[in-house]
Amino acid sequence: MRADVFRIVAEGTARELGQEFLAAMVRSLREAMEVSIALVTVGVGHPISRARPIHYWRADGTELVEYDLSEVPCARVYEGEEVLVPADLCARYPREFPFHGYVGVPLRNNRSEVLGHVAVLSEVPIADRRSLRECAAHLRRPGRGRVAPA
Repeated sequence: MRADVFRIVAEGTARELGQEFLAAMVRSLREAMEVSIALVTVGVGHPISRARPIHYWRADGTELVEYDLSEVPCARVYEGEEVLVPADLCARYPREFPFHGYVGVPLRNNRSEVLGHVAVLSEVPIADRRSLRECAAHLRRPGRGRVAPA
């Protein structure tokens, strides 16, 4: 992972809003971090039980499809938590094999309801926790991490 993760993400998203912000977030995370997957999803169902990728990048180039939230860390994010699992992800969540690191941050509407999330998954442990926390803080700033109502 590059040491300047926060700077790259902040600069890559500073001028963007809405859907453009989300696409820029994926591009910036991909550029700044050595991850296998960077994605933005929207929740599906009432209550939300599935996630649909709307912007993503996957190192192996395969398509990401809508997935069930049971037994994955994304479920905690959809409950409103910011989730950081720097290592041993697949030991905690066997469905996530071969991934070892995970960071997920909720995306909320203007009523603070979780509508989706931004996440990265890595096949190696994520060593630079400070940069990941800074990126999460960037998403929590006013106007960031907010999406239009579905």
